[in-house]
This record gives sequence, structure tokens and C-alpha cells, in this order.
Amino acid sequence: MEDPSLKLSLQDVKAMDGQFRPWTATDAGAAPSFGFTPSAYWLKLTLQREAGVGSNWLLEIPYAKLDLVDFYPSNGDPVLTGGRRDLATRPVFSRFFVFPISLGTEPTQVYLRVTSRYAVTVPMTLWTPEEFRRDEQLTELPQFMYFGGLAILTLFGLILFVILRETQFLLYGLYTLVLGLGIFAGNGFGRLVLWPSSPAFDEISQSGFLCLAAIFSTKFAREILAIPGKTQWLLVGIRGCQWLFGLILILIGLQFALQQGFPYGNQLLLVNSLIMACLVSWASFRAYLSQQPGIRYFFWSWAFLWFGVMVAALRAFGLLPSNVLTLYAVQIATTFETLLLAMALADRLRLDVLVRRQAQQDALAAKEQVLELTQNSEARLKGAVLSRTKELEAALATETLLREQYVRFGGMVAHEFRTPLSIIQTQMSVMRKEIASGIDQMAERSQAIQSATDRLALMFDRWLDSSATLNAAFTLSPKPEILEQWLQAQLPHLTHLTSNHHLDVRLNGSTASAMVDDDHLGLVISNLIDNACKYSPAGKRVTLEVVHKPDFVGISVKDEGQGIAEEFHDKVFAEFSRLTMVEQIPGVGLGLAIVQRIVLAHGGHITLESSPGHGATFCIWLQSLIAQDKNESHIE
Repeated sequence: MEDPSLKLSLQDVKAMDGQFRPWTATDAGAAPSFGFTPSAYWLKLTLQREAGVGSNWLLEIPYAKLDLVDFYPSNGDPVLTGGRRDLATRPVFSRFFVFPISLGTEPTQVYLRVTSRYAVTVPMTLWTPEEFRRDEQLTELPQFMYFGGLAILTLFGLILFVILRETQFLLYGLYTLVLGLGIFAGNGFGRLVLWPSSPAFDEISQSGFLCLAAIFSTKFAREILAIPGKTQWLLVGIRGCQWLFGLILILIGLQFALQQGFPYGNQLLLVNSLIMACLVSWASFRAYLSQQPGIRYFFWSWAFLWFGVMVAALRAFGLLPSNVLTLYAVQIATTFETLLLAMALADRLRLDVLVRRQAQQDALAAKEQVLELTQNSEARLKGAVLSRTKELEAALATETLLREQYVRFGGMVAHEFRTPLSIIQTQMSVMRKEIASGIDQMAERSQAIQSATDRLALMFDRWLDSSATLNAAFTLSPKPEILEQWLQAQLPHLTHLTSNHHLDVRLNGSTASAMVDDDHLGLVISNLIDNACKYSPAGKRVTLEVVHKPDFVGISVKDEGQGIAEEFHDKVFAEFSRLTMVEQIPGVGLGLAIVQRIVLAHGGHITLESSPGHGATFCIWLQSLIAQDKNESHIE
């Protein structure tokens, strides 16, 4: 029978016996449950024992969230107890409400009056004292296992936070801690063990701790979930639930401080918990579908929690029957949820380790690559240094050689110039003496002086020509010439070079022609004749001849000197190059280099045929004008 006025006494209730309604449960094991109500409820029980059993019994109400529980036996004094009253009012020391009762074989009526600011639920069991103690031990064992497991998981989260300094482990540790305290309080252990003398705190403890647990779990979910931009409404909703939990917690704190209850606080807590569980479960489901790393355990943990919260809310509002499963729905769900959350953290830790390991491997690979690049760079640098060192050594050797050649060149110039100058000086001295003696040999002396002067002029011209030729500062002015006729015109300019040798000129009337620059090609012929006379003994023959081969016409100069070994054929055309076997003969090694430059500038080439002891034949080859005409016609 409902008492909305909260003023009915036992005598009033007995007088209104006809207003009691029988409790009819849809489930055989369901307990009387009336949802959230400010009314008091009276329950009338008719009890009797069978013959042959003991008369002492215990009536247990295994639900700790009843504020006032008034027990009126048929014989004896009433027992006034409940969550708001001292523990001393409980006739049996238990986390629930247990009343001794003596039963006879005749029916006996017992009355109960209950109130609660939470959902009014009155589960009842009648025990013999022995069975009660046995059942209490059996039911409390899994409770201790549950709270021991939560304690371990709390240490797991907090220790990992201390080691890793990651917020998600701290939130998990705090969540399991306050969740355990909330369930501990809701199951009656808090009042029995932690705050036995504070009924006011016990009244708000379950709601307060579970509200804190919801705040930490929501924050933890936001740390784990990566909510995409298109579903920002989920994030807004989760944040809204978190702020509402904070507001509820403030109301619960004010209720404790002011010792005044706030209506609908527990209802709001249940509804907000259900909404929050739905939002986070949906967000985790979307993350699970998008294959977010490390989300599978988190998704299933929130699925369990959502189911447990939904069952608890529906039971509290009277929409589901109150039985063992629905009364302990949150505790059963959080058993799986906390384990799965721990597995989710372990999985994320595993993924972080894999990422870090991969990063270390990548860093090691990059380090090895850098090391390899460094080693390669070092090798290249060493190679470059070695190559540069060799180049510098070669340059130094070349510079040393050039310095020696320049010294030798200076000595040669001084020697070559000194000879004609000495002739001029001697002839002048003799001329003065002859004039003083009245001897007239002026013509002979003048001729000797003129010859020495011509020799000096020729040496200067060669020196200047060689400098211009070697520095690529010369330009040709070629014109077509019949090569034999051109060579005949050059012979008078060669007589002073062959005064000690026999010059054999072989001409056969050839009309082959080529493009010729008179001055430069004349320098080529004089150099070749000069070398032939210089490097062959006096009186030997020097042969000058016009020769032919397909598309080319040439001039060969052959001497009867000691010859040149084949391995030195290329070396003789290098600048300042002189063979050791002829170093005693004056010269600086520029003549053949000049010859080759001029011939190449004419579009021709030079060949050397020689072997030791058989003299040397140098031949310059110029492209025949007839061959050029044929090529041009072919191109046209």
C-alpha cells in the first residue's frame, strides 16, 4: 500500500487493511519495485512455518539504498532502521537489512514500511540463521573478487601513468577507482567499512562516485576516440554529457553540505548516463567500422557498459523487473568493461611499441644510410684529395719541368744570339784594323755582318712565330698553290740552313695543288729542314720531296741521323719535349709542336717514320684541291 503523505502509522495501516494490493510479479523471481517515488510503501507479509522445522528465522532485504526501513513483527518491538539511521539500529551486523523473526505453525502477519530517494525496491528472502551465514559467505566472495580486480586495474593504470606520463592511463586508473567506490557504496560495503558513522555521506556516496566515474570515463573516451569532422555533433554531445555530469556532481555535493535532498537528481544521473553511453558507443562503433587502430576492445567495452546502464535505468524506472541480474546489471557490465578497457590500453601500448620500434628501425636505417653516405662522401673526398694531390704533383712537376726548360730556353737564346753578335763584333774589329792598315775588304766584312744580321732577324721571327702559334693567336691566309712550284720558291730561303749538309730536292713535275699560307707553311718547312740538319751529322744528305696519297699531297723531309725509337714518336710533338739522347744539341723542344699546330690549322696532318739508326722522315699532308672539289660536288 502506498503512503504519499508519509504520515500513516501501523494502527492506521491495520485499519486500512482492505487497501493493500497483492504484489503480482511478471517474473517469479522479481522483487517488489516501485521506481522513483517520494511516497512511503507499506508491505504486509503473511508467514508461517511447516511443522518439524525451527522457529527462528531471518528476514533479509538485500538492497542497501533504502533510506528508512521500519519492521513491525507480530510479537515484539518494532525495529526502525535504514540507510539514514545509525548502524546500531540494525539488529544484525550486515551490509543489508536483516531482521530476526520467530514463526509458528499458524500464519503470522509482519509489516514493513520503506522509503528511498533512489528507486524503491524491496527484494526479500527468508533464511534460517545457518543458511543465511552460508549464503552471505558465498555471495560476498565474488564481490571481493570484483573489488580486488578493480584495485589491481587501478594500480595498473596509475603505475603506467607514472612510468609513461600519458593521460589516458591516469584517467583509466581514476575511473576504476571511483567506479569501485561507487559500486562498493551501492552494495552497502561503504557504510559498513569506510564511513559507518556518516549516514548522510552514505546517502550520496553511490551517486557521487558513479558521477565522477562517468566524468572520467567520458574524458577517457575523448582521449581514445578520433572523432572525424563530419560527426562533430557526437563530440558536442559527449562534451555536453560531461558538463551535465559535472553539474549533477555539484548538486550532490550541495545535498550533502545542506543536508537537503534535491528531487530528480538520481533520475537525471541515470538518463544522462544512458545518453552518454549511447553517444560513446556509437562513436566507438563508427571508429570500429573505420578500422581505427586499437579500437576493437574499446568498442566492446562500451557496448557492455551501455547494455548494463540501459538495464539498470529501465529497472530503476520500473520498466524491467528487479531480480539478481537487473539489480547487479551495472556491476556485471563493468566487470567486462574494465577488463576490456585494460586490454584496449594494452593494445594501444602494443601499437605504440610497434610504432616506436618501427621508428627506431627507420631511424637506424636512416642512420646507416647517413653513415653509408658519409663513408661514400669520405671515400669520394679521399679520392678527390688524392686526385687533386696527383694533379698538383703533376702540375708541380710540369712547372718544375717548364722552369728547367725556360732556363734552358734562356740559355739557348743567349747562346744563339751570342754567336751572330760575336760575328758582328769580330767583323767590325777586323774591319777597323784593316782600315787602319789600308786594306780594303769592306765588301767581304759587310757580307759577313749582313749574314749574321739575317740570322738574328730569322731567330727573332721564329721566336715570335712560335709564341703566336703555341698560344693559338695566329690566323691563316691560305690561297691555292701548286705545291712543287711553291716549294721551289722556298728553296733560296733554306740555303743558310743547309750550309753543312747536302740538300737533295726531288721534284717530278707534279701539278697537285693545296691551300697554303706562305708564311706559316714556310715556317714549317724551315723548322723541318733545320731539325734534319741539326740532328744529323755534317755532310749527310737531307732529302726534300713532294709526295702523294689518295686525296692528299705532301712534303717529306728525310734525314740520315740516329733516328727516333717508336715509343717516342708522339712525345716529340709535345711542347718543350726533348729526347735525352739529343739534349747536348741546342734547342728547346718547340719546333715540332709549332709544325703540328700549323699543319692542323691547314686541315692536314703530320706523320713520322723512324727507327734507331735509320734516320727520320717527317711528312706533312695537305688535302688536295682536286679531292676537295670532288667532296663539294658530292655534297651538292
